[in-house]
Amino acid sequence: MLGKLIDRKGEEYQIAPLISVIIPIYNVEKYLNRCIDSVINQTYENLEIILINDGSPDLCGKICDEYSKTDQRIKVIHKENGGVSSARNVGLKAAKGDYIAFVDPDDYVTRNMFEKLNHYREESQADIVSCCALVENDEGVIKNSFFKITNDSIVVDKQRAIIQLVWNNYLAESDRYIDIGVPWGKLYRKSMLTDNNIEFKESLRRQQDNIFNLYAFHNANKIVYIDDPLYNYNYTNISNVFSKYVRDIDVLFTELTNETNHFLKEYGWFRNNEIQLAFSAKGTSYLISILALKFFNKDYKVSSRDRINSVKRLVSSEPYKSSLSNVELHFFKIHNRLLVKLLRTKHYLLAYILFKTSAYAKRLLSNQYS
Repeated sequence: MLGKLIDRKGEEYQIAPLISVIIPIYNVEKYLNRCIDSVINQTYENLEIILINDGSPDLCGKICDEYSKTDQRIKVIHKENGGVSSARNVGLKAAKGDYIAFVDPDDYVTRNMFEKLNHYREESQADIVSCCALVENDEGVIKNSFFKITNDSIVVDKQRAIIQLVWNNYLAESDRYIDIGVPWGKLYRKSMLTDNNIEFKESLRRQQDNIFNLYAFHNANKIVYIDDPLYNYNYTNISNVFSKYVRDIDVLFTELTNETNHFLKEYGWFRNNEIQLAFSAKGTSYLISILALKFFNKDYKVSSRDRINSVKRLVSSEPYKSSLSNVELHFFKIHNRLLVKLLRTKHYLLAYILFKTSAYAKRLLSNQYS
């Protein structure tokens, strides 16, 4: 733990703080060795490495146990499958470190990541320090920044961070694949999390990370971002569930939007005009996605009348009704501006006919924003 010792000359020196690295693990035996090796071989050695085997059906549990025999810093916890949020929360409760870091089991980190994150933390005394990432996909390896900056690092304005968490396209700062809402590639001061009862909401099935970081960023005394890709994100192992019909997409997105709405109201962020605009854009973008992936999707097997009635109910319900009324159209590409106008004027059948053209549907699913 953090503290001071006296050397042989009677001079005080600082102990490096203990960093608890939490790795939630499920069905990733193909990548797990690479991940764990990248953590145990860090230049920063004062680590507590917590491997959470979330009821994985493959050999992940055995791999974790074998590693624990070779490195005393490793703690293995086996639990019934409860999802990634449940696994991370178990890790948070078990962690004894001064700082918390998360690593996903199919990713890996550069050898000096924790040394560098801790250096900036020590220099700034920030509650959160974040780096950017290298994204590995079928096209190769691409740097993914979270903020557009001219220096190596910045102290992030809290409003700027919250806006990106609400809707990352509002400021158009983060790159194509991921934004600042991910929990990995960061150091969190543990006391900041525990003092404010911040953990992952296990009831949410999507983007729990984003909600976690809304509360963390709001409560942090300072947030530092370094534009150095110290984390390697494996995008090739991501299954894109949002590229085809999703039966409960309306429930998923409504849960997430309501959770964001609750946070913004509770902490007074809705008094900020830019936050209001970002939230309206977020709600509208989710509405468009729900139409594309469910109600206007060819695999939604209902009559045209039932389809249109479903859209009517969705558009007239909150938060989509307010979002649609208040959103500024310039955030969206031209084809989606037309769709928003048709929905605002309650021309639902025309909106459906427009969507049924294959070229339009393809554009809608590929990219919504200007």
